[in-house]
Amino acid sequence: LVISLGTRGGVGMGDVKLSFLLGAGLGWNIVGGLVYAMVLVFVAAMVILARRGLGARKETIPFGPFLALGAILALFLS
Repeated sequence: LVISLGTRGGVGMGDVKLSFLLGAGLGWNIVGGLVYAMVLVFVAAMVILARRGLGARKETIPFGPFLALGAILALFLS
């Protein structure tokens, strides 16, 4: 929520709501889920940059699927 309020268009409110619900379901394991999600989105961004070049820096990447995958990884790996 802090990132969404501090930056314009950084994180949408749908991602904030999903994070809240995942935190309610996972408890403190959500921290691991967020770390996994950030690593996964970083890898995806590097792949996009490698394929499309520097012109792809302005593109947006939806964070929701990475949050869901990070939560699944946190659930099964912890």
